Amino acid sequence: MLDLPAGCPKIPGSVSRDSLVAIVVVKHKDAHSVNHNSSYTCRALVKKDTTTGREEPSGTLIYVHRTVGRPTYSFGKGHFPGSDSPEPEDDASPTPPHPTYDVYLPIHSAVKQPFELVPDRETGCWRIDATSMAIVTVAGVELRKPQAQVSSRKKDTKFAQSLPHSVYLDASDMTVITYGDITVKLWLIQSPGEVLKTERNFKTNSLDQKLQNVVNRTEGWAEHPYIWDRRTDPVSSNTWRVTQRFTGELATAKVYHQVNSITDRDREMLMFSKANTHSSIVRYHMATELHGVPAAITDTHQSMVSFAAVEPTLHSIHPGIRCRLAAEMFRPLFSALEWLHYNRIIHASVAPASVLIQMGGDRLAKLLLVDYSNACIVDVGEEMPQELMRHEGAQAMAIIETCSNIWHLRKKPLPEWKEEQTMAQMTVQAEERFWKVKQTCDDFFHRTPDVWKQGEGAIMLEFLALQERKWARARDAQIRNPGLLQVGPVTRVGLQKYVDEWDQMKSRQNVADDDALVLKSASEDHPMILSLGHAYLDGLMNAVCGAKVYPQLPLPHEICSKLQSLEGEDHESWQKFRVEKSHDFAVHSIGRKSQIIQIESRSLADYLAACVEIYPAVRKVVLEEYDRELVSNGAFLLPEFVETFHEQLKKRVQLPASMDSTLEALRSVNTPGTLTISETYDISYHRPSQMFNVTQMHRFATIDGLNTGLSDPRIWCDNFVEVRGQPDLEGNFVPLSMLPLFADAFRLAVVHRPEPHETRSARNPSDFSRNTSRIVLAHEHLVAYASMSRTQNQVTHCPKDESDFQSSENFLSTYFGNWKILPKNRDGMHEYPRPTHWVRYKTAEETEAAAPIFKRKTLRPHSVSSRASGST
Repeated sequence: MLDLPAGCPKIPGSVSRDSLVAIVVVKHKDAHSVNHNSSYTCRALVKKDTTTGREEPSGTLIYVHRTVGRPTYSFGKGHFPGSDSPEPEDDASPTPPHPTYDVYLPIHSAVKQPFELVPDRETGCWRIDATSMAIVTVAGVELRKPQAQVSSRKKDTKFAQSLPHSVYLDASDMTVITYGDITVKLWLIQSPGEVLKTERNFKTNSLDQKLQNVVNRTEGWAEHPYIWDRRTDPVSSNTWRVTQRFTGELATAKVYHQVNSITDRDREMLMFSKANTHSSIVRYHMATELHGVPAAITDTHQSMVSFAAVEPTLHSIHPGIRCRLAAEMFRPLFSALEWLHYNRIIHASVAPASVLIQMGGDRLAKLLLVDYSNACIVDVGEEMPQELMRHEGAQAMAIIETCSNIWHLRKKPLPEWKEEQTMAQMTVQAEERFWKVKQTCDDFFHRTPDVWKQGEGAIMLEFLALQERKWARARDAQIRNPGLLQVGPVTRVGLQKYVDEWDQMKSRQNVADDDALVLKSASEDHPMILSLGHAYLDGLMNAVCGAKVYPQLPLPHEICSKLQSLEGEDHESWQKFRVEKSHDFAVHSIGRKSQIIQIESRSLADYLAACVEIYPAVRKVVLEEYDRELVSNGAFLLPEFVETFHEQLKKRVQLPASMDSTLEALRSVNTPGTLTISETYDISYHRPSQMFNVTQMHRFATIDGLNTGLSDPRIWCDNFVEVRGQPDLEGNFVPLSMLPLFADAFRLAVVHRPEPHETRSARNPSDFSRNTSRIVLAHEHLVAYASMSRTQNQVTHCPKDESDFQSSENFLSTYFGNWKILPKNRDGMHEYPRPTHWVRYKTAEETEAAAPIFKRKTLRPHSVSSRASGST
């Protein structure tokens, strides 16, 4: 329960606060008399007349409690004592009973109920709704019932002026309501969430958005449209959630409590109220005041947390996930700095606490660079301070390093590097030798002052200068020594070391069996990729963590330009579209009176065969459980057998959602016939190349559909590209223009066909459509792509520079981790022939399983002596 609102009257011990919703004070001399029959606790209020000294009634105080079944609280016309009508005669009609309200008001007009108090579940705020044509003033805002806005007679302009009909209340302060000569003071004790816990079916009436829109109104109350509950927790430093009191929309307000608060607010409004703001920069919408404090209304972003709050938990996250998160943070963070510097803004507070992130699972959904309290704008005509710009880039790289830990994992010394302790010792020794020689020279020249002009003195001075130069060189070498540590490639041995260390850390954790299964699957699902996606990005760590010489670090806009030259304009190259396929299951029944439902084993087997092709991760478990639970049951299966099979699968592996729902439908089938279940599947396509994964598509096809595709002369294509790397991307890719032909041949329905992607550049660096003679290596966070020759151990990364060759071993270990990309070849040869047809793609595991070269018997030639002796 929140603290009591400001100025709230004292709650006596006889009143239960647990059920107390509000405290109401009605200021009127007849207020207490009209509430004499109230179901709530009332207390009369009196005031002393200054002339007579006598106490006179001034109002009433009412403790309004929660009533089950009545979440709204009405304020209506009260019945004055002594004004009861006489008893009607026998032949007269009875007097209608007086309406029942929660709070009675001493109203002398014909209005019965001017307003009511309503809880709003969605906004979590209380509001006052006008319920009559008479005007009621709430917190300075005039309200009137919507039906009173327009008269049925065109010439009647009595209610021509439009007014809002509802206003949300600030529960942290007292609300003053005025109706005629009646003043009502309201303090809200409980939140709408507490009142509506037992009122699940209650729905708040919708608002008339046209009437509630006060943007163009000129009244004073329209200039401050937001309310701020000061008892709530801040979103971040000096930032709170506020509510638009006419529409109920949530917004975010930055509050300025400093001495120069108005100046600071106006300065930030000038910098960040631009129409086109970067997606990682918070836009400011309007300047206002909240409780007399200057404030700025900004964009609202839900479910975001500062990177500083995530930082302590990074050590328990898989290193591959940390590097992937860092790679996802890199682009929005540096592009935000580029936008700031382009608009001549220096942030001056780039730190983990000023970076907000929003996660979608284990992926980054959004990043915001916030906290503009120290931001300043550089005047037009002045040169941008490159040292500050570079320093902000270094601070951003420090955040990336904290997230990825790449420097700690991949730093490697150059040949001339020495231990820091050794370098410090060499510097100390050189300094000691210099001072010893200098002291010797000083003593010698002091005793014989004229000797320095002769040969021996000159030799001693030259030796002293030599020692001074050695000392200076030792100091310089010690300063340069950290720069000799640089980010190096990941070797197979080093990669296995990191995998073993992670496995050992998991085994040391004291977790339950279910948690251990989750950790195990997380380790298997996430590869140990210890890179930001390109050697250029990884190498930026050298200037920040190694030499710590910031002038060697490029400016943020230079980094963004380099990254764009490497991967092009499209930062999200890998996309998916959906296809729909129908699966038919034959269901039979036995018996007439009590039917026994049976599912044909062949139809289920065909479906499972497609599943193990579509979802390789579940292949092993599905085959094992199928042999154990279903094979022995013959040609027909009872739904109970399918239920047991389904439960065993769920215990051992995380089933895909579509497969799980299909098995759930089969285990509950109760009608004979053909059960048709449609499933949708994701197909990968590469937007810059305008090609899609035909391997994934033909895995969904039936045998007949695949044969149709193979025999159809219209879909013959030899310009397919072989892509290896990320498991859910691997396959042969064909041009996107052939998608309708393949879909028709495979009897698949394309749910949403991808649109052609337009780009301003004539040649996209990420386009691999022409790379048909090489193996394309790719995953979602690799910058552009890499290509590998089929007959040599050579890999090139973007941009495609034919002179920049790398060995496949270190390249794959660095940028693809422990994913199995290429099959093993005999005798260490690097030969990977191109598939003879687009349908003949095989993964590395499938290739090795089809040709187990290491299990074959090695044939050795006979020696000359064995042939001469006739031995076989």
